[in-house]
Amino acid sequence: MSRGKQALFTVAAVLAAIAIVAGPVTARTGSGPVAATDDLAPAAVTNLDAVPGATGIELTWELSVSDFVRQSPVGTDFTSGGTFVKTNDVAAYNVYRIVGEARELLESLDPGATTYTDELPVSGTTYIVAAADAAGNEADSDETLPVSLGSEPTMAVTLPADPGLFGDVLVGTIGEQSFLVENTETIADASLTAIVSVTGAGFSTSATRITLDPEGSTTFEVFFTPVDVGDINGSYSGSLTIRSNDPKASGRVEVPLSAVISTGIDVPDIDVSPATIQFSRWRLVNTTGTRTLTLSNLGGQPLTGNIVLTQPSAGDVFAISGSTTINRAAGTTREIVVNFTPTAANVFYTGSIRLTTNDPDEPVKIVPLTGKGVSELPTVGKVKTRVHRARVTFNTVIDLEDDVVVEDFIARFKAALAKELGISPSRIKNIVLREGSVIVDFDIAKTSDPAAGEPTAEEAVADLNTILSDPAVVNDITDIAPVTAVSDQSADVEFTPEDVDGNPVLGWFTREGTRVGLDDFFLFAEYFGLDDTEDGFDATFDIEPVDEPDGQIGLDDFFLFAEDFGKTIVNAEEIQDALN
Repeated sequence: MSRGKQALFTVAAVLAAIAIVAGPVTARTGSGPVAATDDLAPAAVTNLDAVPGATGIELTWELSVSDFVRQSPVGTDFTSGGTFVKTNDVAAYNVYRIVGEARELLESLDPGATTYTDELPVSGTTYIVAAADAAGNEADSDETLPVSLGSEPTMAVTLPADPGLFGDVLVGTIGEQSFLVENTETIADASLTAIVSVTGAGFSTSATRITLDPEGSTTFEVFFTPVDVGDINGSYSGSLTIRSNDPKASGRVEVPLSAVISTGIDVPDIDVSPATIQFSRWRLVNTTGTRTLTLSNLGGQPLTGNIVLTQPSAGDVFAISGSTTINRAAGTTREIVVNFTPTAANVFYTGSIRLTTNDPDEPVKIVPLTGKGVSELPTVGKVKTRVHRARVTFNTVIDLEDDVVVEDFIARFKAALAKELGISPSRIKNIVLREGSVIVDFDIAKTSDPAAGEPTAEEAVADLNTILSDPAVVNDITDIAPVTAVSDQSADVEFTPEDVDGNPVLGWFTREGTRVGLDDFFLFAEYFGLDDTEDGFDATFDIEPVDEPDGQIGLDDFFLFAEDFGKTIVNAEEIQDALN
């Protein structure tokens, strides 16, 4: 691997590897000097108690002495009394249930709470209530005594054939699924308590709390109601959860829920293309570039809203056509012409188009706008070559409107010229005939095989002048008609590779094919890391900044090349023809 390639791939690896993760700060509950990090827990709650109640185990405690509101300074300016806000050293009370060695967080309660009910207690459970501050530091209470509730129940749930799948629910009806819950234990004190909950818009249940004696059973239903979601077409999802005081794996059941509405109301659905608008980085000052933004309503209801154009602080350089009010019927589109007219050179402008609509999923769409103004078009990225061209004037007249006559004349001229110059006829290109005496303009391409002994394009043009300099000399060319003049029309030409939008393409280094691809990348990699003080430096690859190359082939050049990667060069064949 060359130095350039190795340097480029090394840079990519380093960029990917820069990720520094800071470890957490370990909390402590002892006293110590004041530090920038809050690591002191609030005072613990006292007199924690747990007793069986009508709906579960009822916990009570006395507040932490840290649970009070105090005034805390916001700044250090106390000359006028200072600025204070109300703060509380207790941010939450965390209620934990302990079964065996397992500790489970049941709830985080707000400051001031002194009670909690565990609706699904398990026999032998103990509890802890931890006062916590905003930094997450906790102070545990003393652990309660184990709560005795009798023998453990066993829950069994029988699911429907397609659990949770409501399918396509017709507007005006209600989808329904039925579930059977059983307590399969036979011991007299093994009572089962289950809590049923559902999530998801449109879903509901007929039961929230179930109590079953040993060998008892019951059914409950889960519903999907289209009217609860406005009868709006779409796919809906949720979940069913059954929790119980059965401490075994059978004590918790979760079922995903899904439903579809297709007979209701279609909502508006905005689509904007392209997602961003990038004007050329080389827009001449006080000239206007144009792009088109397509706004579509893909939904079944009218799309309404408004458009707001945000300009850069440097001035009003962006403009949009038409009304700023959006009112598109279902399935229709609107094209918005966006103009960019820079007013200053070497300024990178940014703006945006904000579209606010009644699309429920995307109420706001923002299309970024970018562009740069320059005082003159840069030479970076331009392709320069010399086109070897000649002109021969014949003392004859032909009908240039007669295609057969013209084609015959060109064929004779091409064959005669190739013979006299000793070159392949394929090197004679772009033959143009003009009115009056027959004036023939043509190009001579470079030889594809210099070792074959053919003259170069430059030599061929010079030879032609020599061959035709004496009108009295007869050859295959003068056999066509007398030659009255011959001249060298060779000239230096300059091209700018362009994409479909007319933007310059700087990364087409190989001048091969019609797209910026991997061959261009590998060629760029060979020169990556070089500067203009080193042997082998080639300014062709110093493409950034475009208006003032810095003599270094580095990351800025790579990132600009990356922008061009994959682009098609619309004038590639014209450039390649000139180069050849």
